[in-house]
Amino acid sequence: MDLVSGLLVTAGLAAVVLGGAQAAQHGWASAAVLVPAGLGFVAVAAFLVRQARSGQPLLPLWILTDRSRVGAYVSVAISVVGSFGMFLMLTYHFQVVLQWSPVRAGLAFLPLSLAVSASAYGLGSRLLPRVAPRALIVPGLALAAAGLGVLATLSASSGYVTTILPAEVLLGIGMGLVFTPAISVATSGVDARYAGVAAATATTAMQVGGSIGTAVLNSVAVAATSSYVAQHGQSGAALVHGFSTATTCSALILAATAMLTVVLVRTPRPDQKEN
Repeated sequence: MDLVSGLLVTAGLAAVVLGGAQAAQHGWASAAVLVPAGLGFVAVAAFLVRQARSGQPLLPLWILTDRSRVGAYVSVAISVVGSFGMFLMLTYHFQVVLQWSPVRAGLAFLPLSLAVSASAYGLGSRLLPRVAPRALIVPGLALAAAGLGVLATLSASSGYVTTILPAEVLLGIGMGLVFTPAISVATSGVDARYAGVAAATATTAMQVGGSIGTAVLNSVAVAATSSYVAQHGQSGAALVHGFSTATTCSALILAATAMLTVVLVRTPRPDQKEN
């Protein structure tokens, strides 16, 4: 086991997350953001250089040379940004703005989890043998972006059934459509010896996307809330404004990723690969 490489990539990613989180308090141009983020990128770059020179790399870099596989990694990473961002923002909204108990707030998230499971197992796994993965990933990202777009209209007076529930269902269905085909693309065409590495890279992409995305979205929300308070001085409405701003950013990122996936992911449907 290459412990040095493991320490480099772990410390590097942790530093990037730290930099994103510090922006909420110090601003994006501050040393508290730029120094850890810069050191983090340097550590990740050193990790990649070490992998390129290693005879037994933790991450064989040829895995990242296939554009369809890279597109799958990007799609799962960004889709998780949407879900983690929704969890963060809605947790604040439920418990701080609406003053719900932790139990009630937790139950309010159940439709999202149910929608993800129903979509992944009921739609994604059944349609994948019949259509190209891109035909599921792209609509999935678009649906997730639409769900976040609905949530971006959130206000202090928005109802759960009329705004939050539809947003959760749309995001859940979209994420379910992304995960199954994306993991399939990530592991397709890989020798059995490296299937575990390819799948683990997809899992890592999800974790990295969720960590960095949540830190950045939280910083965006805090900045938007602070700006609103400075202008209007309304704390409750300011919090919701921050949530809405961060959610809008997340929706735009997912929509852009959907367009990028159209270009990157070219894996055909299973029956075409057999022919």
